[in-house]
Amino acid sequence: MIRMRWPELEREVRVKLLDDLNPELCEALRTRLPLTSIQSHAVVCGEQMYFPFASPVIPDSARFEDMAAQPVGRMNMEPKFHYLSVNYGPNHEAVPALAVAQVLDEDMETLKAVGLLVWNNLLFSTEYLHVVLEIL
Repeated sequence: MIRMRWPELEREVRVKLLDDLNPELCEALRTRLPLTSIQSHAVVCGEQMYFPFASPVIPDSARFEDMAAQPVGRMNMEPKFHYLSVNYGPNHEAVPALAVAQVLDEDMETLKAVGLLVWNNLLFSTEYLHVVLEIL
């Protein structure tokens, strides 16, 4: 289990690693924690936040999901563009996604609120928002 928090927003959610789906990628993420990055928001694909992350080499055993069909709260690793993304609502990009974690159901309302705050920050502010991932 990891904690994902946004210090400037004074919000956090708990995230369960999907060790049963992509164990090698989850371990690679775990070994990079704690990490701090700059939170951003996707512009065209839907309700998705993302942040830069030094992606590991993707193993042949990695299992992909259709991003547009994923549950809300799914965290994905994007190795080509080196970021982690979190869907906090509908996502309209039917592309392969490497799922590594899932936000807990009881933290979903907080995640959705953060998503809207990040979106508004992208549109109306020049201030950076940080995101911190750490072992819980």
